[in-house]
Amino acid sequence: MHKDLQKINGKVVIVGLGVTGIACARFFKQRSIEVEVTDSRDNPPCLEQFKQEFPSSMISLGGFDEQMLVSANAIIISPGVSLREPALMKAAMSGVRIWGEIEVFARFANARVIAITGSNGKSTVTTLVAKMLESSGKKVAVGGNLGTPAVALINEEAPDFYVIEVSSFQLESTFSLSPSSAVILNISEDHMDRYSSIAEYVNAKKRVIRGYGDVVVNMDDLLTRDLLYTVEPTRRIYTYTLNPPQEGGFGLRNNEGRVWICFDEQLIMPITDIKIPGMHNVSNVLAAMALVYAVDIGFESMVEAVKQFAGLDHRTQFVAQTNGVDWYNDSKATNVGATLAAVNGMGDNLILILGGEGKGADFSQLKAEFAEKVKLVVLIGKDAATIQQCLEGAVEIKHAGTMKEAVEIANAYAVSGDTVLLSPACASWDMFNGYAERGAEFVAQVQNVVKKSGGEA
Repeated sequence: MHKDLQKINGKVVIVGLGVTGIACARFFKQRSIEVEVTDSRDNPPCLEQFKQEFPSSMISLGGFDEQMLVSANAIIISPGVSLREPALMKAAMSGVRIWGEIEVFARFANARVIAITGSNGKSTVTTLVAKMLESSGKKVAVGGNLGTPAVALINEEAPDFYVIEVSSFQLESTFSLSPSSAVILNISEDHMDRYSSIAEYVNAKKRVIRGYGDVVVNMDDLLTRDLLYTVEPTRRIYTYTLNPPQEGGFGLRNNEGRVWICFDEQLIMPITDIKIPGMHNVSNVLAAMALVYAVDIGFESMVEAVKQFAGLDHRTQFVAQTNGVDWYNDSKATNVGATLAAVNGMGDNLILILGGEGKGADFSQLKAEFAEKVKLVVLIGKDAATIQQCLEGAVEIKHAGTMKEAVEIANAYAVSGDTVLLSPACASWDMFNGYAERGAEFVAQVQNVVKKSGGEA
C-alpha cells in the first residue's frame, strides 16, 4: 500500500459531489478505502450515479454534515467549496487532514508533471503543451481543471508526462505538487466573491510553483513578473514576452518584414503560422513552448503542434460569416481579463455580447478599451445592470433577456466589416449549465441567422 494511504486507516469524506467528487470516490474505492459524501445541495450533480456505484456509502445532503467531517480520517474537498466553511474549519481544528483532488493527484502521480494556472489562457496552453509533447512522441495524460479530473489519470501504466490545468480553487488545498515545469500565465481580477483581496487570489495561484522544478514567467504581466524575485535562485527560470526575449528566454523579433517567435537569437517560427487569433494567443504559444523546452522538447515538435492547432471550442472560436459580418464564440471568457484579451485580439468595429454572473468583478476596467473598439454592447444575465453602470458613456448599450434576443439585436445592428463577439466576462450559471452550454446556444442562434441570410458557416 502507498505510504500516504497507510495514514488513512478509516473513512474518507468527500465534500461536494460532482465530476471531481465522484472521480475521487472511485480512486479511493479502487484502493479499498471507505467513502462517504456530504454536500450543501439537495440534489448535486452525479448523485444518482454515485448511489449506483456506491450503494453502501453514506450520503448527507442539504448542508455539510459537521459530525461526518469531524469523525473522518481524511476530507477530500471539491474546488467549489471554500475552506472557510464553518464545518470544515471545525474539522481542521480537530486535526482532520483536508486535501483537494490535486493534492491526492500530487501524492500518487507516477510520472513528471507540467502544471498550468493563470486567470486566462489555461486551457489553450494546457492543450498546446500536450500536443507538443505528443508531437515529440511522448505519452501524455491531460486533465485537472480541463476535462478529466487529475485523480482519474492515475493508473498503473504511467505516461511520460501528466499535463494538468489547475485553478486557484484547486490550489488552495494543494500542498505537495512539485511540477517539472509550471507557469502562472497571468493574473487579472477574478473570483472576488471568494477572495478577500487580489493578493489572496495571487497567493493561491503561487502554490503551483512550489517545489523544485523549473518556473516559466510571463514578463508582460506585472504580477507574474514579480515571480522572478520570489523563486529560489537554485531553480531554473524561463521567461517569455511579446517583446524581444531576455537572455535564455522566448519572445518576438522582426526579421525581413515578418514577426518571428524566437528563443534568444534563434528564429523558431513566424507568428503568421499560428492559426488561433490574437496576440494573447501568441503569448499562449510562447508559454507552451517555454514549458516544454524546460523538459527538453525540441523546437521542431513545438512548431508542428502549433501549426496544426486550430483552437478550443468556446475560446475566440470562429463561428460564421454572414453579409460580411464575422461571428466569434468566446463563451469561455468568464472574467474581465479574458474579455479584455479577446477584444484586444480583434480589430475595431466590434459588437459585444456581455454579461452573466459577475463574481464581484470591477467592470470599469473595460470602459477605456470599449470606448475605442466596441460599437455596441448587448447585455445579458444577472449582473447586466451593474455592468451598464460601469460602461455608461463609453459605448452604446442594449439589453436582451435571452441569447436568441441578444444575437438578433447584434445582427440587426451589424453591417459588413463588423465582428460580433460573445465574450461575457462573467460566469454563466444564472442562465446556463456552464460556459459550454452558453457557447453552444450562441452558435445555434448564429446558425439560425446564417440560414435566414444565406451566409457561410
